Amino acid sequence: YCVRRGFVYAEFLYLHKQVNLRAMENIYRERIEALRAVMERNGWDAVVVSGSDPHSSEYPAPRWQQVKFLSGFTGEAGDLVVTMDHAGLWTDSRYFIQAVTQLEGTGVELHKTRVPGAVGIPQWLSDKARTVALDGLCWNVDAVKEIADALGEGGLVVDVPDMLEDLWTSRPQIP
Repeated sequence: YCVRRGFVYAEFLYLHKQVNLRAMENIYRERIEALRAVMERNGWDAVVVSGSDPHSSEYPAPRWQQVKFLSGFTGEAGDLVVTMDHAGLWTDSRYFIQAVTQLEGTGVELHKTRVPGAVGIPQWLSDKARTVALDGLCWNVDAVKEIADALGEGGLVVDVPDMLEDLWTSRPQIP
């Protein structure tokens, strides 16, 4: 009887986990759709979200875990790009397996970096966006310049500090 009871409990946990994962997947889809509504209101073609913080920390404080908030990806290295018809996470081989697992069902596609044939964010954006918004607090000058250069003449990079503030109502305070 105890073994059977344990099996039933394990099956309950498995099913409960599956239901919770589906609920979380919907949360990430909803968050990305909410970001798209902000993009539409502001005339932005794309938003680029850094996986880092204003100090370029490898392990940012919870307040700066913006990629995790939007996509569910918990790896230490990853940047997110959202357009009106695409959401993509750029990360390297240390996180490929984790990203595939965590992004499943979220509508966010993995873009592999540091592999042959990889297309970086600036190059990817070059023919998909004219106006790109990002939180300049979390990007270094060289990365922003690279995006701006890829957009070419007529392209615009808009600095929007704390752009997720209105979407992330329970956002942790600055440490």
